[in-house]
Amino acid sequence: MQKGIGNSHAKIILLGDHSVVYGQPAICLPLKAVPCRITVTDQNTGEPDWLTTSFFTGPTATAPASLRGPLTLWHALVEHFKITAQLRVTVDSQVPTARGMGSSAATAVALTRAFYHYAHVPLTAAALQEWASVSEDIIHGTPSGIDAATAASAVPLWFVKGAPLVRLRDPLRGVLVIADSGKQGETGPAVAAVRKFRAEQPTQVNGALTTLGHIAEQARTAIKDNDLPALGRLLDHDQAILQALTVSDPLLDRLIGVARQAGALGAKLTGGGRGGCLIALCPDLPAAQHVASALQAAGAPATWIDPLDSGEVPA
Repeated sequence: MQKGIGNSHAKIILLGDHSVVYGQPAICLPLKAVPCRITVTDQNTGEPDWLTTSFFTGPTATAPASLRGPLTLWHALVEHFKITAQLRVTVDSQVPTARGMGSSAATAVALTRAFYHYAHVPLTAAALQEWASVSEDIIHGTPSGIDAATAASAVPLWFVKGAPLVRLRDPLRGVLVIADSGKQGETGPAVAAVRKFRAEQPTQVNGALTTLGHIAEQARTAIKDNDLPALGRLLDHDQAILQALTVSDPLLDRLIGVARQAGALGAKLTGGGRGGCLIALCPDLPAAQHVASALQAAGAPATWIDPLDSGEVPA
């Protein structure tokens, strides 16, 4: 029986939320502590293609419309490799949905890697991104590709719209705590609010967006210098501007305050905002555990701890 395994992980935006839409730089981090693993095996003779996920198990012919992206990718890979056997695909993902952590991209990357492993064919980075876009284009329309690139990366990425991705290879010490606010993010309304605010107050908002870009540039230097206190201050400054742009909300603000009071070097929302997740930078693992416990006690339903200097997820 042939078998293929593919791994990926979540991602978060460290800096550049919202401003990246307007041409400013963003720094994206792979979250290897929040993994996704997909296994592809041959199905028994006469049995249909079978999919197992956390919310659907059954023949692919009866899968819900929300799975159209990954199923289209599955069928495209089957055709590419001329696979004649019926298959069983098992998705074991810890990446939460609708939290700005790239769940669909993590699935697309892991699925592609699993099929290439199944077929015993080497997979290039360019081919991986091309295949992942098959699913991502269906789910998101015209995504930037940053989610899939980060889900496949072992190192932080520097992203500017329309420019090649840059891998930030400088080792960054410290530990990141990611916390779910318990409220689904509202990326669409938040993006629309910034657009409306910019149309009404162009000088003020363009200045804020430019400052967010400068913060990302300063953070790149802080990462290179491994200056965690400076990076923490930049996260706090970034959050203040995001608040002014109306993309934070009282729940996020309260939890961010809890993280800071518990000893985080800096904290901010990540992603679209108005719900979703927040991140808190900590100097070491004990500090991160303390911050995570404080956030849970304050009502965060889930937290993740990710050492920033951890190695690449195994293939």
